[in-house]
Amino acid sequence: MPYFTVSTSLDLNSSQKQEIISFITKKTNELLGIFWDKIQVTIHLKESDCMGRAGVSLASPDFSSKSRIMETESLKSYYSGKVGNEELVIIELDIWENNNEEGKNTLFKEITDFFRQKYMIPGDDVLILIREMKPKSWIQNGIPGDDSLFLEKSRKNL
Repeated sequence: MPYFTVSTSLDLNSSQKQEIISFITKKTNELLGIFWDKIQVTIHLKESDCMGRAGVSLASPDFSSKSRIMETESLKSYYSGKVGNEELVIIELDIWENNNEEGKNTLFKEITDFFRQKYMIPGDDVLILIREMKPKSWIQNGIPGDDSLFLEKSRKNL
């Protein structure tokens, strides 16, 4: 049972938000076999001055070079001078423990590629964080995920 939280500096309209929600849901179902109604997505839009990397706000005019510093002393940056659209996307995924490493890795690559291609942002501007939990820590409709009838009971309307 996955819950995705997408925090981004992208200026998204309703249609774009719907497209992201649909893409993540479809791919999660396809690659991890999780039922559509158990996949939840929340999108948080952040101002560029509220997001940063390497101690530099995304709103900084030199974000591209300063946010790619590899060595503190020399301030060596891996910035090549060729960056499209600098926007940050941070995806947090809370999910039941899942041993499908190949499916998860493919899902995360496809989500990263979606943002790279759709919004022309560098891949290093997409960060995905995964927190796996025991099913008993996921409660829906008052029913813990380790209940043998979780799917049936969690879908009942009260």
